[in-house]
Amino acid sequence: MNPCKKAPYANEQVAITAILKIRLFSTRQIKPVRAYLCKCGSWHLTSFKLTDDAKNTIDNLNQQITKLKKQQEELNQKYLVEQQQTRKKLNERNKKLNKQKEVIKLNELLNKKDKTIKMLRETVSDLIYKLNRKEIIS
Repeated sequence: MNPCKKAPYANEQVAITAILKIRLFSTRQIKPVRAYLCKCGSWHLTSFKLTDDAKNTIDNLNQQITKLKKQQEELNQKYLVEQQQTRKKLNERNKKLNKQKEVIKLNELLNKKDKTIKMLRETVSDLIYKLNRKEIIS
């Protein structure tokens, strides 16, 4: 809803087109000379001309906007670079972690095999002992 009493225009181009039509076809004494963006969010027409001070202020503000947009773009680029570097570091850490996990699994497997070998040695040793006893007894 538009709280203003003036006619709302969707964007600046539509408002400027309305100014041109009014200048060409209207019989009004006072005709609009420019469009402006209202705090209501719509564009409106006005017959008040901008003073030189107002024009300078607008020019200065537009220059500041341009600088800020440039800074924003530079910051966006830096952010993207840092994001890529962070992803790369995280990938490297994940690779290291995966290798560490693999080493842990291999160590566990080696421990199991060592236990199996120890058990087999003990079993073989027992069998040899039993065989030797049987030979002595027989």
